[in-house]
Amino acid sequence: MFILRSFYLSIFVALRMVPVLIVTGCSLYYVINLFRSELLALIMIVGVIYLPLVMFLYLSALRAGLTALRASGPPILKKLWQGTIRLMRFQFMLSNMVFMLVGIGGTVVFLVTQMPETWDMLRNQLSLKSLLDPEFVSALTARIPMGILILWAFALSMAAGLIGVSAAATGAFAAERGPNHDMLWGVTEKFLPIFVLSAIVLVVPTAGLVMVLGGPMAGVDSLLALGLAKLLLIPLYLAWAFCVICAGKALAYVQAVKDTDARFQASQDALLGEFVQEDDLRSLRIERQRRTEM
Repeated sequence: MFILRSFYLSIFVALRMVPVLIVTGCSLYYVINLFRSELLALIMIVGVIYLPLVMFLYLSALRAGLTALRASGPPILKKLWQGTIRLMRFQFMLSNMVFMLVGIGGTVVFLVTQMPETWDMLRNQLSLKSLLDPEFVSALTARIPMGILILWAFALSMAAGLIGVSAAATGAFAAERGPNHDMLWGVTEKFLPIFVLSAIVLVVPTAGLVMVLGGPMAGVDSLLALGLAKLLLIPLYLAWAFCVICAGKALAYVQAVKDTDARFQASQDALLGEFVQEDDLRSLRIERQRRTEM
């Protein structure tokens, strides 16, 4: 049910993100045109705004899911900025740690143990200058195995499950009278459903693509066999997968809030006794008086 609801909610997330993407694209086009004669200045500006812009788009997608679920009110510009900074300071750094440990760490272990010659080439020849050499890049993509893509998709799924509810809580915070969750609220909450959802839209298609193109040990350059038209479909699919995962995080946040309220109410009932409504108290008094008169 969670997965089906996430797919359904992703439609609303995608539709709500269209105006945001249009405004963002037009703004970037204006900046690029303004500084196209100053390449160094353009690179510096893009470098400065890249991460805040990505985090803002991420926050907007989370808020799109929360708004569709009516779990968040209208946004406030100040809180949108605070939410973007909060994502950069905590959730992004935490997810990057997971990605580096599982994705990059797993890649290094795989290359060292299974493809030592490729690892030696990377360790001895990889540099900024070599990355600008088309021949080196071509040789590198031919030797890096496609199976690494599955590992990276798995790492992204783990990161999504780990900070999914926490990131959605930041999205809920960035609204008028939004809940003041702390940055640790929701970490690892609802990990399994978000991880499974992410694996379905990331790991499974990646594994299928890898097997179609020759198996895990085939070079990354095998992607070129798809042709330009099919290659362009990959970023479109990833954009849709992003909307699905953000929708799942919004759903998981709503359920996590309900579970937290239920646990709090259960602890209060255990400590103070079950709360009796005022109407029930009046009925008890009337019944007691009737018995006394009899």
